[in-house]
Amino acid sequence: MTSTVAQICSDLKGAIDKKDELRIAFIASEYSSPSRLKIAQSYEATYKTPIADAIKKSLKGGPAEDLLVNMWVSRHEHRAELINKAIGGSNDEEAIRELVFLCNPEDWHETASVYNQKYQKIMQDAVTKAIGSKSHWAKLVTGWMEHKREDRGSVDNDVKYLKELIDAPVTDGDALARFFANTTPDEYTQIADKFCEEYNLSVDQALVRPLKENEDDLEAYAAAHFALHGLPVLAAQLINKACRPKNGNERSICRITTLMVDQCLAAKYAYKLYGDMGADLSRCFDERMAPILRTLWRVTDA
Repeated sequence: MTSTVAQICSDLKGAIDKKDELRIAFIASEYSSPSRLKIAQSYEATYKTPIADAIKKSLKGGPAEDLLVNMWVSRHEHRAELINKAIGGSNDEEAIRELVFLCNPEDWHETASVYNQKYQKIMQDAVTKAIGSKSHWAKLVTGWMEHKREDRGSVDNDVKYLKELIDAPVTDGDALARFFANTTPDEYTQIADKFCEEYNLSVDQALVRPLKENEDDLEAYAAAHFALHGLPVLAAQLINKACRPKNGNERSICRITTLMVDQCLAAKYAYKLYGDMGADLSRCFDERMAPILRTLWRVTDA
């Protein structure tokens, strides 16, 4: 941190007192999640008030306030809370997919530790129990949560095997899930590139035929495909998806932002495949939320 923590806390307090949402967002955007947590701890020690409470007292509520609050909490605690909420009562399947796939192994294990202690149950078991084991997407999520991957050293054979799985008259959901859950990102990118060269079709496009009957299955495998190309690539795809509805998917964009904004530069680069992120955020979200999102993702309005 180029500024001292005390200076940052003072600047942040000034922004909160002035109800300056964009300034709060800008300060958050300048620091990584671990640094924001240190700032939050120092803020509370200095002003005897948690940042979350200060923001809630100053601002006028709503999703924008929630987003700004969540920028200052531990990402592991936040993900654990989101997972618990997603599987509580009626499953939020979209949220479950985002929270599982948009997470590296280290963060997943840290989140599990927080979840297990806070809710007194094993996170992976809780998710598996909630989603069941019958659907293709549930099998994929269950395998993915293991985070057990090894290089096989057989890219050419894997390309052929994947094509056979995709073209099978009856989709073998167990085998397909194992393939995606156990393949390393390094080998998967090679497999995906060679698959496209061999069959003139990307893997995510090829998966449409066997999975088109169930949107949850298709979206889960698309998420796995993009995640194996790198989490910023998946973040870009999910942001674009959140921008498709006329008024945007506010819950989704807020989840993605709190979990992935630290990798905004790589995500912005990946988003070029879909267009202009700043313009899309402005088009889809309201006049309060859009500027905050653009500030956090460091994109300008087109």
